[in-house]
Amino acid sequence: MSNQQDITKLREEEEEDAYIDDTQIAETVPEDENADAPMEDDEDGEAGEPMELEDDGHDIGINDDGNIELDMSNNSSAYFDKHQDSIFLIATHPTLPMVMTGGGDDVAYLWTTNSDSPKLVATLDGQTESVIAGGFSFDGSFAVTGDMNGQIRVWKSVKRGQQWEFVDKIKEVEEIVWITFHPKQPIFAFGAVDGSVWVYSLEPTLNSVSVLMGHHLTSNSGVFFDVDNMDSLSLITIADDSIISWNAYTSTANYTLRESDLNNKTGWISQAVSITGKTIAVGSQAGFVALIALANGNVLKIFDTTTSDDVEMEARSVEGIAWCKAMPILAVGNVQGEVIVYDAATFNVRRVFKVKDAVTALKFIPDTTLLVGSDLSGSITKWDVRSGEQKWEGKGHYAGVLGFVLQSEGKRIITAGDEGVALVFNHE
Repeated sequence: MSNQQDITKLREEEEEDAYIDDTQIAETVPEDENADAPMEDDEDGEAGEPMELEDDGHDIGINDDGNIELDMSNNSSAYFDKHQDSIFLIATHPTLPMVMTGGGDDVAYLWTTNSDSPKLVATLDGQTESVIAGGFSFDGSFAVTGDMNGQIRVWKSVKRGQQWEFVDKIKEVEEIVWITFHPKQPIFAFGAVDGSVWVYSLEPTLNSVSVLMGHHLTSNSGVFFDVDNMDSLSLITIADDSIISWNAYTSTANYTLRESDLNNKTGWISQAVSITGKTIAVGSQAGFVALIALANGNVLKIFDTTTSDDVEMEARSVEGIAWCKAMPILAVGNVQGEVIVYDAATFNVRRVFKVKDAVTALKFIPDTTLLVGSDLSGSITKWDVRSGEQKWEGKGHYAGVLGFVLQSEGKRIITAGDEGVALVFNHE
């Protein structure tokens, strides 16, 4: 059976909530049978219910006076708690009810999200530092992780994603910052603290495509664009000092935007390509957003997202950017705890949503006006940007939510907690 047929069959099985059974899970990580067995419901209650006060209590916090606080509000439906430290990475498989989480405990896990008790699929070990970047190739055939020691490790899917075989590892840099995947080819790129950018192919074997040198300071993010053009491999990367568009096949820059091209602005840390694929919005540590035409590098607009003059500089940082497909909207989230909604035609402010702490990520549920945002207070919130109404709030973390992914057209949200727990919310 072909790989595509396997994936199609597996997606059908998800409808019956039977994609991986207990026997198959026991095969996935044979080194430790106890660790690899399916996760059982908590002894004191069903998965997703508030935990009793124990040493690993998921709902225990410490207040400013050093006293224990127990937060009983938890509307999640399941949890995954194998991590022993903060979860820095969360990524969703493109076709299966599966996520990858990676953390400060130097390990990544693959686990299922479509049952009350998540099942461990594979332990992706071998890292020597915190796993902060990674994810899946466009078709889900490969899983890639990157750690703060600069090591990249690659696994290949076998048995329709029920098992994962280690393929190879590379170490090109001292510290990796980000990994991004081409949406239509088995290719990924990663950027490093030294400003370098590396592009690798996954098939037929792990192989270097190009090394891109142009940033002088830390490379903070990257994204492939013009993805239907097979004659060029287009990648745009942003850094503390510059924004560069690359032809990765030729290892040359299509254009480079430095401080003088960007109204003397620096510190570019976040980005999102528009729905049309023609424009990219890039956010800075100082609260500015630059709109750039991807084809030629024309700077269309640079505007300040700060809503008041008395905001401290560190609170202005743009940590999340998202474009809406259902209507012309751009959403921006900052450290101050504001989510600013702009009309993408005029870039006038339509609404400002407030959260309790710094925004960590923003995503629109596809084809809707529903915006989901996470923050360091431990909450995840859904708003309707058309009406301005808060539609839902997910609770259960006692530390910050460092990221999240969407599944099942946004009906399932999986969060990565700073306390080392991932929560699954089936909120519709």
